[in-house]
Amino acid sequence: MGHVLNEYWAKGPGLSNSLLGILIRFRENEIAFIGEIKKMYHTVRTGVIEQHTHRFPWRDMDTTREPDTYVIQRVSFGDKPSGTTATVAQRKTAEMAKENYPKASELLINNTYMDDIINSVDNVETAKKLTNKMETILSNGNLKLKEWIYSHDNIAPDQDLIPTDMKTAYEKVLGVVWNPITNNFYFKVKLNVTPKRKTRRPKQNQGTTTDTSKTLTKRIILSQVNSVYDPLGLASPLTVRAKILMRRLWIHHPKLEWDDPIPEEDHQNWANFFQDLSEMEKIKVNRCTKPKKATGNQILVIFSAGSNDAYGACAYARWRLLNGNHETSLILSKNRLAPSKKLSIDRIEPCGSVLNKRLKTTITEQCRYRFEKCYHITDSQIVDSMIQKESYGFNTFAAVRVGEIQEGTNTKDWYWTASEFNVADLLTRGSKPNDIDINSKWQKGPDFLKLHESEWPITKTYSEQKIPINTINWNYLHQTELKNDCACSLARAEKLGKTT
Repeated sequence: MGHVLNEYWAKGPGLSNSLLGILIRFRENEIAFIGEIKKMYHTVRTGVIEQHTHRFPWRDMDTTREPDTYVIQRVSFGDKPSGTTATVAQRKTAEMAKENYPKASELLINNTYMDDIINSVDNVETAKKLTNKMETILSNGNLKLKEWIYSHDNIAPDQDLIPTDMKTAYEKVLGVVWNPITNNFYFKVKLNVTPKRKTRRPKQNQGTTTDTSKTLTKRIILSQVNSVYDPLGLASPLTVRAKILMRRLWIHHPKLEWDDPIPEEDHQNWANFFQDLSEMEKIKVNRCTKPKKATGNQILVIFSAGSNDAYGACAYARWRLLNGNHETSLILSKNRLAPSKKLSIDRIEPCGSVLNKRLKTTITEQCRYRFEKCYHITDSQIVDSMIQKESYGFNTFAAVRVGEIQEGTNTKDWYWTASEFNVADLLTRGSKPNDIDINSKWQKGPDFLKLHESEWPITKTYSEQKIPINTINWNYLHQTELKNDCACSLARAEKLGKTT
């Protein structure tokens, strides 16, 4: 096994597949399926040299005799390289079958994360053929699969694709809760705001009641907020509220200890948030981003926005249907808090546009869709104007961000729209659970995306006068003016000794 590992490490990083990319591809098509390799670590046999690095003595509790020496012949839990070793063995098995089973082999290489196999296809027949071929490939490496679980859309109850011994309607796909029957994503939230132990420095009149106003501490709040797992950012408009409240707690009360009750003025805000968080389990998200009766290639539309509290971007796939209408689905979103050091809005909004560009890069790299066109939409005329100029005309802060945007996107694809049409605003100020449910503007996109592109309320009008003065590189402008000055040119020529 050692020489095989060296062969892969020589190729550089990238052995592990992107978790986010696998989830994006899992949402692409109508029929989804997942499988798990049984006892993946213990199936992989190690070489003789590796075995002797895992020796251990054993004498069966008999202290009267010398212990025997044994070696571990399989990959074991606890060793740092175990995960990599098992992944290499699985990948090498798939590569050996490329010639006979090209599609199934490619799936095993690109759509597996450790022992999980995750994919989506257009129809039931393709799903069944792929899973059968993958079982054949893995059996050559002595790897066995547990049962396959399929989405139940368009599958008759009597078909053998539906596992009969499924004990629960919910499955976890890389941590994301998926219901194969309804083919929706859900969120599982376990609220527990009762302290597990007494505070280090109890204060007077502090009890052990479960009343939120008396038991909330920074430790409990952070633990509860971090328990919400949302790698695709499907519930970001709700969770961003916790980020904003948490930072305010840190800034306004820097001396507050981890186990001290939070101040009275913050109780109500956190109580309201946890009340909304308890409603999060009612939120449903379509697992598949491709609507039924979709035709042709789709359009990628990415919105971005920024505020004094946060900035973010969200990406949508817009499909044309057979009846001529259009339907849009949320792919993923990303948001971040604005720096704690106060920045002007003309500095925060370019940060949101950088996330806009990064979402486009991630989606185009990981998604198997082919996009006809990409729209980058912002509600900042400042950003729209800055992107149209060369980056070296700005100061360092603005130039770095404008340069990254221009490097990864086409400036002709950037448009401006009014804030009322920018759905990314939800990522900067937060929202209620009802505002991000399955038929909401958040998941379906703004209403104007259903119209023909010529009717969209977006423009490309921009003006250099809208660019803030504090973003301009004045040294560059001064040098440019001097270059065009004849006297300066003559002086430089005389200095170089090129004049008589």
